[in-house]
Amino acid sequence: MGVKRLMIIITTLLVSAMLFTGLYQPDAPLMWMATTTVNYAYMRAALVVVLLTLLITHPPRSGYFRIFLAAFSGALAISAVVLTYWYAIGLLDAIIFLEIAIIFMIEALEASVEDVKKISFKYTLAKKK
Repeated sequence: MGVKRLMIIITTLLVSAMLFTGLYQPDAPLMWMATTTVNYAYMRAALVVVLLTLLITHPPRSGYFRIFLAAFSGALAISAVVLTYWYAIGLLDAIIFLEIAIIFMIEALEASVEDVKKISFKYTLAKKK
């Protein structure tokens, strides 16, 4: 199992725990630095769904899915920064949203194996024999 996959699994488990804890036990210690409103529960549910699709699908992914991930990543990062600036989001939520935005952008910028092979053979520094 790769480090990216492990990071996605751990993040999915943390966001799921925050989702259910925020809905059923909003005064739990996990939610002390997070927002417990229903809107953030919807956001966490959407993030869990997208993280699970990343776990289910294997690279190389569709170009449309990668464009969706890049756009979603940008929107998530901008909204996390803006909501933090407005004091409308908990610190734990802001950190998790920025982490997920980075994960989505890394997955959106993946290259197919064929493209990497083309680049590695075309732009090598070794002398040809």
